[in-house]
Amino acid sequence: MTNTIKNLITVKMNFGYKGEEFIFEAVEELPLHLGSLLEFSESIPRKIALANGVDTYSYMFEAMECNPIEVIKAEGYVSRFMQGDSVSLEQFIADCNGITIDTLMQHIAEMHLPEQAGSDDLYQALMAAYAIGYSVASTH
Repeated sequence: MTNTIKNLITVKMNFGYKGEEFIFEAVEELPLHLGSLLEFSESIPRKIALANGVDTYSYMFEAMECNPIEVIKAEGYVSRFMQGDSVSLEQFIADCNGITIDTLMQHIAEMHLPEQAGSDDLYQALMAAYAIGYSVASTH
């Protein structure tokens, strides 16, 4: 089974350390369930550091953690939350946390079966599949 919903973001951080300016970027995949992205957003500085060869136990990493992060590119469903060339990570995550199961199911229907996207039968089938998947995930 292939994962057809893939949400990727490119994050960017500008910061100074020891008199030098650094611009680091990383591409990260968001979790499939966008309901609560607090843990994901808190992991972004570490992911940027690792993607750019910075030791996470260094003073440089400590300097990085104090700087804002921008989302400069988004692919997939979450691309609708890009506002201009960039958006703060905090705003982007807040927008993603506003996604409801209904809007996500509608997107899946439009993406895979555009002719039937408004069908109540299709919506009920998607919701049933979601409920089964959710119940399986919560028992593991």
